Amino acid sequence: MKHIKQRTGWDCGIASAACIAGCSYSVAARFAPASVHISGIDPLQMLSMLRALTGYHWSIIDGRGIPLRELELHGYCMVWIDGGRAWIGDRAVMHVIVYDRGTIYDPGHVIKRNLAQYHKRHWSIAYFFVASRRAARKAAD
Repeated sequence: MKHIKQRTGWDCGIASAACIAGCSYSVAARFAPASVHISGIDPLQMLSMLRALTGYHWSIIDGRGIPLRELELHGYCMVWIDGGRAWIGDRAVMHVIVYDRGTIYDPGHVIKRNLAQYHKRHWSIAYFFVASRRAARKAAD
C-alpha cells in the first residue's frame, strides 16, 4: 500500500481513500464532494467515494468507544478517529487514517508507522470502513 499525504487541513479523507484505492490523490479528489476542502468529508460521503474508487461494497461499522490501540484486524480498513478535544462549532473534528495489518497510514504524516509507535493510538475509533471479502482478497494479491 502506498502512503498518500494530505494537502490541506481538511482532506485526510481524500488522501486515505487514494491510499486504499491505490490511485493518486488527484484521481481520488475527483470523487470527493466540493465541500471537503472547507469542512471535511462525512462518513456517508466517504462510503460513496470508496465504492466509486474501488468498485467494491464497503460497510460502515460503528466503533465508538473502542481505543485505536486495541484495533487488531487481519486485513485493511479505513478508520475515523476522534481525539475528543477539537471542535468546530457543534461538530467534533475527526481524522481519517488507514490501518493495514498493524501499520498506520496517517495522511497528516510523511511516513507510515507501526500502531505501537503511532502518537494518536490513545484516540478512540468513531467509525471504520471495511470492504467486502472480495476486495480484501484483491488487495492481498
